[in-house]
Amino acid sequence: MNLKATGVYIACASIHGNTLKACEKLKEILEEKGASKVVLTDLSREDIAEAVENCFKYSKVIFASSTYNMEMFSPMRNLLMDLKEKNYQNRTIGIIENGTWAPNSAKCIKEVVSTMKNINMVEPIVTIRSTLKNNDIEKLNELAEKIL
Repeated sequence: MNLKATGVYIACASIHGNTLKACEKLKEILEEKGASKVVLTDLSREDIAEAVENCFKYSKVIFASSTYNMEMFSPMRNLLMDLKEKNYQNRTIGIIENGTWAPNSAKCIKEVVSTMKNINMVEPIVTIRSTLKNNDIEKLNELAEKIL
């Protein structure tokens, strides 16, 4: 029996709102492509317990994080550490990173996620440099296609 909900969950750790704007655009794209349900959480401003619940609820999850001090932003790190401690597994995931000078959060997310069982990581990893641009939207479209 499959207890996972149909749809896509987007967990976003945004500092100034630019990563969140990219995730809002991805949500819109996924809905246009026929995703049955898309849930977006801004980890920087919403309840982490609900985020953990949603990560377990949905079989397809996008982890999106700003880069902060060459790491993923702390709300994303906190979420991933919670998931790791709870034996998170058997999911399809996508990654979005944001960083003005040296985006590095995707590498950090991959390091944690790679320790989890049966995680199918889809490409492309989308890299945003500060704010969403037209060529980024093309990559978001590609990610949406692959995650669906």
